Amino acid sequence: MSLISEVTVHKLGGSCLVDEKSFEKILSIIDNYRNGGVVLVASAMQGVTNQLLKFMQDCNSRAMKPDDVVRELQDKHLKIAHEIIKDSENLSLASSFISDLTAQLKAVLTKIYDLCLINPQLTDQVIAFGERFSTSILYYYLKSKGYPVRFFQADNLIITDNNYTNALPKLDKTKKLIENQIIPVIENMEIPVITGFLARSEEGFVTTLGRGGSDFTATLIAYSIVDFFKRTKVILWKDVDGLLTANPKYVQNAKLIKNISYKEAKELAFFGSKIIHPMCLIPLEEKKIPLEIRNFSKPLNSDYTTFTTERMVKKDIVKALTAKEDVALITVEGAAMVSLPGTAAKLFEILGNNNINIIMISQASSENNITLVVDRADKNRSEEVLKASNFFGRRWIKINAINDVSLIAVVGAGMLNTPGIAARIFKALSEKNINIIAIAQGSSEMNISMVIPRKDISQALQAIHDEFGLSN
Repeated sequence: MSLISEVTVHKLGGSCLVDEKSFEKILSIIDNYRNGGVVLVASAMQGVTNQLLKFMQDCNSRAMKPDDVVRELQDKHLKIAHEIIKDSENLSLASSFISDLTAQLKAVLTKIYDLCLINPQLTDQVIAFGERFSTSILYYYLKSKGYPVRFFQADNLIITDNNYTNALPKLDKTKKLIENQIIPVIENMEIPVITGFLARSEEGFVTTLGRGGSDFTATLIAYSIVDFFKRTKVILWKDVDGLLTANPKYVQNAKLIKNISYKEAKELAFFGSKIIHPMCLIPLEEKKIPLEIRNFSKPLNSDYTTFTTERMVKKDIVKALTAKEDVALITVEGAAMVSLPGTAAKLFEILGNNNINIIMISQASSENNITLVVDRADKNRSEEVLKASNFFGRRWIKINAINDVSLIAVVGAGMLNTPGIAARIFKALSEKNINIIAIAQGSSEMNISMVIPRKDISQALQAIHDEFGLSN
């Protein structure tokens, strides 16, 4: 039986790794939770992943040279290392590690630049360097402060499929690796310091867990150790207090949600909330592991969001609103579809084979049209592959696409079996003269999603927010 009663897995975002003051704040967080086991998962420093992605995107134009990118990243990380690590031994070790990573990164970027070779597998190999840099600096910093730490690169812990840039973990294999490597370290009262975001395929190639994937890393660690440490909790340290009832960019009186169920949170995450990675809630919900989102700048604040398996249904029938601004609407229509079996299946197959994600679907009972919502970046490709297909391109079927729309979703467990919710939403929007272009509701009744003109997104969200009194 373990002597450690509780383990807290802390995920530190890029905004937590900025300067000496922010690293000192990490020390205070560790000290606050040292009565139990502590695990740290770190993201890349702010802007690093975007910079590496930009190099990949601009490779064809030769806009960024490998030497310039590598020099800038090396200088950035050496500067923060020199700022925070005061003893010469650990500073030398950190500097040497950064130099080794820099040489590896330069070799990969030069190959990409010379051959103009870009693919998802290489993209993952490149963008994984951000977490390797930042987490190594955190490790040597904590070591210099006398903390008992162990450094782990997550591609030795997490096994995924080979869906590069957005990989999914193989849970059984991942759990076994984490159990074997991380549990003994925690038992020894040491602190594992783990790179977020990255993993590896079964073939041994580097993969990543999608943008915001360090959240996912933290929850996979918790999932894998909770059978041994029964009181395991995850805390995601962000630059906000937690989840809000709406994006404050659109709704000025948005309010903090203090308690939310995993089911509600998943709806918000999948439909555009950028506060949390949409997949990271699944392993936590399965094992009933509690999750908190806390503000890194106010670590002792009592205002934060707690996620649980319980449905919090009170007077707040609607829990929150979310929106995806950058979407496109694809409509496939034609009388020939009525007598054509397998239309929807073929539609999904064609888009899926081209790695195009369908965010929402709406179909009329007449069966003569299907409306899909995809990311705006996928609009042109969606049109092209559908029109080029034998199934759709050579029949009496029209394919139309528009991109000046947005998707909004109204989410809440209290909506289940509560009549009149849709009527109140429609009334609130009609009073603002806002047209609903398409609508969908799942059988869970926890989410009503609508496509509206993009110009109306702020007014629509504010109107629905006010209708359900979400700021009260």
